[in-house]
Amino acid sequence: MSSKYKNANFLKVDIQNCPNSAQLNGVQATPTFIFFRNKTKIDSIRGANMEALEAKIKQHYGDGESEDSEDCGVPGHLIIYIAFNQSVKIHSLRIKAPGDSGPKNIKLFINQPYTLDFDAAETGIPVQELELSKKDLDGDLINLKYVRFQNIMNLAIFIQDNQSGSEITKVSNIQLIGSPVQTTNMSDFKRIAGKKGESH
Repeated sequence: MSSKYKNANFLKVDIQNCPNSAQLNGVQATPTFIFFRNKTKIDSIRGANMEALEAKIKQHYGDGESEDSEDCGVPGHLIIYIAFNQSVKIHSLRIKAPGDSGPKNIKLFINQPYTLDFDAAETGIPVQELELSKKDLDGDLINLKYVRFQNIMNLAIFIQDNQSGSEITKVSNIQLIGSPVQTTNMSDFKRIAGKKGESH
């Protein structure tokens, strides 16, 4: 199919050799076909039904007759996935985006065992939902429900739509404000030389 559908790149992954990739993407049976756009999982299908597989390819990547294909994703939708190398606490965020094409309704998901696709994000229960105004997109502080954002290892930001309802959502910058769960306590360090207050 790779020669027929030139708008798509086809990759085969051996889940025996790459178990972490299988777990991250929720692969529980073979064969499983997963569709990505811009490094974001947008769909998946299980089983060796070639007709169903080809229908999915046409849906997401075009009919294979032309190099040019329009974006088949859901208009305005965007998923941003952020992973941390240690547990963190988040109490607020800032978003900078154009007033008309910037995010409006947002769902926040934490500690997901695998990367969210659009279907899971639409139907899933987030830890918090936000409705942003154009003023919020100027980088103003947006407070979160702090008690719900403890011990975070990953954060998925699902942008459902934008301010104008257009097909393209744009984000210039997202800043997360918080702190690591475990911080260095300087009182735990023992002096090995010199006197208190001395510098070398």
